[in-house]
Amino acid sequence: MKLDVKCAEREIAGKSPARIDLDTAATWAARAVVYRRAAERADAAGGGAGNNTRNGSCELWAGYDDARHEALEHAGTGDESGRSVKAVAQAIDDACRPRRRR
Repeated sequence: MKLDVKCAEREIAGKSPARIDLDTAATWAARAVVYRRAAERADAAGGGAGNNTRNGSCELWAGYDDARHEALEHAGTGDESGRSVKAVAQAIDDACRPRRRR
């Protein structure tokens, strides 16, 4: 594993710890959305959630769960009021909602 220490130095010099946590929460939230969309596609292609071990959606759903958890955890450490946790959860839910065609 290669560590980008220079990048971390710039980040720490330019951001508060809270800002770093909130930015990290946003990154994990985006990953959660991607995992969930992929899991839903795999379920649809594989005949539903009952076939999830054959079509790989089990791992995708686990990835979604892990990424969502990380997003909420970082939101909570970045803002102890709870507002950021609620906002991150809502952003994930909104992004995962089926889109309506116009």
